Amino acid sequence: METMTQAYTVQQLAQAYGIQPDWKDIWGNVHHVTDEMYQALLSAMEVPSQSPAEVAAAMEGLQLATVARWLEPVLVVSDQEHTLSIPVHLPESLQGKTFHWTLTTEDGQKRDGQFTASALHHVGNATVDQHPESIGKFLLSLEAGLPQGYHQFAIKTADTPETVSMLLVITPTRCFMPSILQQQPDTDPKFSKVWGPAVQLYAVHSKRNWGMGDFTDLVNLIDWCRDQGATMVGLNPLHSLFPHNPSHCSPYSPSSRMFFNVLYIDPEASEDFTESAEAKQLVLSPPFQEALERLRQAADVQYDEVGRRKLDVLRLLYQSFCQNHLSKGTSRAKDFNEYRQEHGHLLERFALFHALQEHFHQEDASVWGWPAWPEAYKNPESTAVREYLQTNREHVGFFEYLQWQADLQLRKAGLRCQQDNLGIGLYMDMAVGVDRGGADVWANQHLFAQTSAVGAPPDEYNQKGQDWGLPPLIPEKMREEAYQSYIEILRQNMKHAGALRIDHVMGLMRLFWIPPGLPPSQGAYIHYSVDELFGILALESQRNQCMVIGEDMGTVPDVIRDRMNRWGVYSYKVFYFEKEHAECYKWPDHYQDTAAVAVSTHDLPTLTGFWQGRDITVRTELDLYPTPELRERQINDRVLERIAILRLLEQRGLLPEGSSTDPASAPEMTPALSAAIHQLVSQTSSKVFMVQFEDMLQQIDQINLPGTTDPVYSCWKRKLTLPLEEIATDSRVKATCAGIAHERPLAHPHHPQADETGKKK
Repeated sequence: METMTQAYTVQQLAQAYGIQPDWKDIWGNVHHVTDEMYQALLSAMEVPSQSPAEVAAAMEGLQLATVARWLEPVLVVSDQEHTLSIPVHLPESLQGKTFHWTLTTEDGQKRDGQFTASALHHVGNATVDQHPESIGKFLLSLEAGLPQGYHQFAIKTADTPETVSMLLVITPTRCFMPSILQQQPDTDPKFSKVWGPAVQLYAVHSKRNWGMGDFTDLVNLIDWCRDQGATMVGLNPLHSLFPHNPSHCSPYSPSSRMFFNVLYIDPEASEDFTESAEAKQLVLSPPFQEALERLRQAADVQYDEVGRRKLDVLRLLYQSFCQNHLSKGTSRAKDFNEYRQEHGHLLERFALFHALQEHFHQEDASVWGWPAWPEAYKNPESTAVREYLQTNREHVGFFEYLQWQADLQLRKAGLRCQQDNLGIGLYMDMAVGVDRGGADVWANQHLFAQTSAVGAPPDEYNQKGQDWGLPPLIPEKMREEAYQSYIEILRQNMKHAGALRIDHVMGLMRLFWIPPGLPPSQGAYIHYSVDELFGILALESQRNQCMVIGEDMGTVPDVIRDRMNRWGVYSYKVFYFEKEHAECYKWPDHYQDTAAVAVSTHDLPTLTGFWQGRDITVRTELDLYPTPELRERQINDRVLERIAILRLLEQRGLLPEGSSTDPASAPEMTPALSAAIHQLVSQTSSKVFMVQFEDMLQQIDQINLPGTTDPVYSCWKRKLTLPLEEIATDSRVKATCAGIAHERPLAHPHHPQADETGKKK
């Protein structure tokens, strides 16, 4: 019999909670986790471990929670399994009783039966000091054949009313793959590859928006993609931020990953705008129009003023909607109520958070999030919160209305992708976490380790490491809630998309936690139930017909790449990092085919910035290099990298006329050289190619500089330097697109390479 009545070390307790005892950095150095680090991380999980007695009690409590519950909270199983093996934990006193089981499928069909412990496969026994009896571990075997989906399995004894249930998730074996990526090339491998622009939507500069890109700009951008033969448009995360504080603008530090950023709403595209004389009068007034023109002309997004003006108008639209529709029960009121019903408690609590945050921020501008609220409101189940909802229903309804409007406009963009026959469509981005002061953490405080932060260890581009400031989800708590929050996040981000990028996909297996007060170099990895998370990801991917791309840059263990391959998740490759060795870039044919490739990303130097060493200059000015030697090494490496790129261009017959591979020569980043590098990357085996507009337009400053904050560096604010209306005729963009089209001509029926029947030639 396995006994659990013994002394335990803090290391054993930490391992039981998924804390990895050591980790290797990108340079091969091994870092060992200290006992103090273990205690800090366990404390963040609300697990006391400061004394041997606390460690023993915590270990036994964890084991008791594991074995004393009859069923696990969740079981994730592939639909290819012939038999369901359901773990059952029964105390000795119940092992002679007859149990009834019921399996209720997602569509309401039921199966049932009964069993006794003697008829089950006996795995072993365990004892825990806090439990008076020995616990038997058994496996209940049932015939499989269940449909994919979320089912409920429950057991009870014949003579007691107690029922214990478990979520049973039956998953596909792989994520969804669009048919356009499954086509086999007839004669030329070019015809199996696609491309699309990667866009920071807020950065889109147009002659009609209100100073930042919006969903109408997105629809127009989709039409541009159609004309260029692009099959998708990649977007920054569109997650909800903080309407009370528009300058909190990082899309990777959202209030919620379940809802959308309402500043992307185009107020003039709303049906309510046409019905609101007051809103139209305000918007068309000369002072308002002058303000909009000023906002359009600004080089950076002026979030505070854009947010204030949009919300002023959106409040008028909501008032009009309440008067013309909600009060009269019109068809639009019915549509809104159906949206509210569909999203239920999640939407209400999200809207309630933002109503309360706006309320308290108006009273005191220093109130940055729910931790700064009055104590009575910090618990979403409190009496004060319920009373606020009852007396401020219309205020809460405003934030529900905003989400409905955002959803309608994003849905229109998704439908336009179908109408334009793009092969994939919207390529959405899901951030790795949420801001600790936002709606998701307030609504689900028990799920988060609120005193720790997610980050990354030091690497070549971030040599002091990264602290993203996002509280991590606690693995045990995620399983206890049967991954309900994770499921909802995936659904919301996939529902209008043809592809979803999972930021820092390694987080499905492990996350780098940083205890409070420590630098990123002193963090540790915490492990998650990787196969359960990938299985649910595959199920939602198939249901939403949305392919998955995992951002797997940085320190990536082999096991995560193995899981990505097994589950059909595309990798993410960045040209800068794809080398055969230090002084030789990878030959295009040597790239992984099941991958999305890009020249650069939002967190890295633009192509022009990389070529000119702008990132090195900025990092030097901001003191982001831990040692002068590392800076010098990166300067020398950059010279060698430029030469290696030029030589590869020459070998591929793409070196622009007048350019040289002579190390003494330092060519400028010309439009011809930029187009040649993009055509080079287009030639890679990777089936998906994402192109940043910042690179096509030869912008020098990168979008985000990890490890910095505003005003140190202007992250997430820089607009594109050219209006959307002029992009199609810009010579740099045309040259880049022509080179890409030569290498990736498949696309869709609108592409010039396709004949009038829509078949590729």
